[in-house]
Amino acid sequence: MELKGPDGTRLFTGFGFANDTQDIPRLGPAFLPQSGTYRLTVRGNASPAFGSYRFRVLDLDTFGTPISFGTLVNGNFPTQREAVLYTFDAATGDQLLFDGRSGSFIYGIYDEGLNPILSKGIFGATGVDDADGLGRVMRSGRHYLLFQSDASVPQGFGFVINKLASAPSLGFGEEAAGTVPSNGQFLYRIGLQAGARIRFDNLLPFSSDVNYRIASTGGRVLFDSGFQAVDSGPPGPGMIVVPESGEYVVSIQSRRAIDSGFRFRIDNIAVSPTLPFNTDLEITLSPGHAAEVYRFAATAGDTIRIDSLETTSTPLDWDIRGPVSQFRGGSNAG
Repeated sequence: MELKGPDGTRLFTGFGFANDTQDIPRLGPAFLPQSGTYRLTVRGNASPAFGSYRFRVLDLDTFGTPISFGTLVNGNFPTQREAVLYTFDAATGDQLLFDGRSGSFIYGIYDEGLNPILSKGIFGATGVDDADGLGRVMRSGRHYLLFQSDASVPQGFGFVINKLASAPSLGFGEEAAGTVPSNGQFLYRIGLQAGARIRFDNLLPFSSDVNYRIASTGGRVLFDSGFQAVDSGPPGPGMIVVPESGEYVVSIQSRRAIDSGFRFRIDNIAVSPTLPFNTDLEITLSPGHAAEVYRFAATAGDTIRIDSLETTSTPLDWDIRGPVSQFRGGSNAG
């Protein structure tokens, strides 16, 4: 298939097979740079090739279906081969989150100049989050969301586009709780300062079907639980040092077929209570999956001992971290 402009300039050439190397825009739309008559030539890809063909050319401004932010959209690919187009208006500076919910598809989001905001994400029927992403609008105006099926049979799909500005804000020590929809996401915003030491505290048992992530709006990930089933606290560092000031996104992602509950808080280590030496402490964690953080000052070479006063075994873990989160010992360190 080859498309030429009125002056004979070739715009693209390629084959209509999904996985062929080509410069025909399988997904992305293309501008028509000139007024006049264009020529689209369809031919076999080898000398003995013959057979029927079927295609269509879409006008993005008249073919698309308007959608609204924050609204679940359900669509379908009747023959599994066609493209499906949606449109929405966005303003410069808007940060948009694509949240795939169901189906199997490839998608792209483009602004009025057909510059990609999020391009060629892939969403699978198992609810993987490869397609989910955050994109920033660079130019106000009409935007286009273009889908193409990634399956071999007719099927439906579902998605939501949210504005980050509509996500609730979160403060240090503030408990966040709610429900994340099936194969969906729930977002919070939190402002962090460079050099701050924070800790993510999950207040429910970790589930292998729910993922927690803290990332900057530019995509730099500070914490990601990685869909791991861990009851005793988040995997990875117990303390996170914030690399740069700005707004961060806390996302709860589900790959379950049903809605899932969540409950967590983010603690600022700088306001944690000071640990008194040589003093008996009695601590009750509520809920039982919560953590309590204490601070103490020490000098290089100091030696300390943690002395448990419990007479019976309790399912509690502790660890000690240095000034920049280095692990210095713990109840499971041997």
